[in-house]
Amino acid sequence: MFFPESMLRVEIIIPKEHLYKELEAIGKAGLLHIDKSKGRSFSYELQNRVNKLLGVVEGYLKFLGFQSEIKKYPHMEEEFGKNLSETEKRVSIIAPKIEELSNAFKKVEKEEKMIESAREFAQSLKNDIDVEKIARSLEFIGFKSIVLPSENIETFILALKRYDPFVVYNSLSSGTKAVALFYDISDENHVINALTKLEGNEIPKDYFLKEKIEEIKSRREKIESDLEKIKKLHGEELLGIYANLKLMLKIFSARGALQKSGENYLLYGWVPKKQANKFERALRYAQVIFSKPGEDTPVLLKTPKILKPFETLIKNFSYPRYQEINPTVPFAAAFLIMFGVMFGDIGHGLVLMLAGFFVSKKFPKYEDLGKIYILAGASSVIFGFMYGSVFGFHDIVPHILFNPVENVDMIIYSGIAIGVFFITLSFILNIISLARRKKLSALIMGEGGVLWLLIYWFAIGIAVKAVILEMPVKYELYILGVLLGFLFIVLFMKRKEFAQSLLDTIMQMFEHAVNTISFIRLGAFALAHGALFLALFSIADIVSKTQAGGITYWFIILLGNCFIIVLEGVVVTIQTLRLEYYEFFKRFFKGGGEPYEPFVLESEK
Repeated sequence: MFFPESMLRVEIIIPKEHLYKELEAIGKAGLLHIDKSKGRSFSYELQNRVNKLLGVVEGYLKFLGFQSEIKKYPHMEEEFGKNLSETEKRVSIIAPKIEELSNAFKKVEKEEKMIESAREFAQSLKNDIDVEKIARSLEFIGFKSIVLPSENIETFILALKRYDPFVVYNSLSSGTKAVALFYDISDENHVINALTKLEGNEIPKDYFLKEKIEEIKSRREKIESDLEKIKKLHGEELLGIYANLKLMLKIFSARGALQKSGENYLLYGWVPKKQANKFERALRYAQVIFSKPGEDTPVLLKTPKILKPFETLIKNFSYPRYQEINPTVPFAAAFLIMFGVMFGDIGHGLVLMLAGFFVSKKFPKYEDLGKIYILAGASSVIFGFMYGSVFGFHDIVPHILFNPVENVDMIIYSGIAIGVFFITLSFILNIISLARRKKLSALIMGEGGVLWLLIYWFAIGIAVKAVILEMPVKYELYILGVLLGFLFIVLFMKRKEFAQSLLDTIMQMFEHAVNTISFIRLGAFALAHGALFLALFSIADIVSKTQAGGITYWFIILLGNCFIIVLEGVVVTIQTLRLEYYEFFKRFFKGGGEPYEPFVLESEK
């Protein structure tokens, strides 16, 4: 939970004659994260052919109404080239039937859109003319049904004025007009010329007639009937071809990482230590050699399911390196505590929980965000009980700790105390991480090492003694100066730059002080939360007295609570993330790691 899964480096020696069988076995095992920094790409021509054919088959499946997701990959033949050639031959036999249907379907869809346009056109002018009747009966007078941009209607009429046309028009949609144009047939070319220049689109007369509508309907039914026959005849075969092509691409992705060694191929990667025996048993012909992993090892986090959504926020910052602390657990704990301190209210917390539940269920794309707000809402409820606040009211439930607005000093000191706790925790996590990675120099005297932790707490003690206890700290300051001087000397001996070493030592001390003071915002936002309620209740009292009604009072309270939830929910989230990333994270989390992504031939769906 607190550290990534232990991994092993793997070298796999695969005999040439069993290459594809073993690659398939590796994929079926689904445990090997392949090291793609080695090897070289193979068979560009084959890959291009597979990609091209895959796109064609995927399009056919979509047209036929099949889902092209892979539930289970088929068995791969040894001869890639032969397998692919046979697949291309089968697709070329099926293709003409589907292409013909596809073209016919596109044509029908286009004509159906034209019929819909004709229907809307006729509906727009129904109070002035019967377009269907005119389209059916006119023979010696020119008639056109035109859709024209609204801004061009006057210009169009003016351009044809000398030919004395009869024009009826009305609004069709936002920005367009339905125009019925009657004219002398001898002026046909002039009308067409004006239409072209002024971006007019003609709806042919046939599309207003019932016969045309029935004809297109009949053609669609015929196409749908033929489509069902094609689905029954070739659907399963195309799905099988699609799965086979996807398998080929998967195998190619692994093959590109191979190295040639005599009559064998070498493949490198990593597997979880707990799964090493299972992985070795999955291979029949290859030799597997395990070794100790290095810092470039991919990372498999073991985060409790309830805290998994917070991994999204970690990845937005960076991914942890192998043997670093899993930052998700401390990140989640810090996030929930700080959010609750700033947004402590039972009612608001319950609203956030409901909103988070709704988002996670209705919007799968934002499921993690919804779950984070469910937990954040629960934290707000807990701190709401601490503060005795329910939608801003402090007389419904008794407080466990105190009301922030009535205890300004206490809430400010509490914010700083929480800051000291999390900064100390970040030091401890960094020390543990450095110890695991055996970086002794950084562990003792590094930026987040033991010596800096002692200096930080010594400085905290000086601040408490001087500010709270109001006692002299002269000698303590001397000792602090000696400790900082020692760190400066160590840094100078390492860098051989006096000014830079001195500046870095001072900046480090200054940063620790500023980071601690930054946590005052926890108390400040808790106070702001309470102050907004005071303002809200005052406004509600004033307005309700002038309006002489209790309904007005409760309406303003409801509206104000909605405003506070949205405004402070966003602001508090931003401030919490800022404290996490810039005050808490930077001491123990370096990032730059790679997530563990095994080569898998079985779909997870």
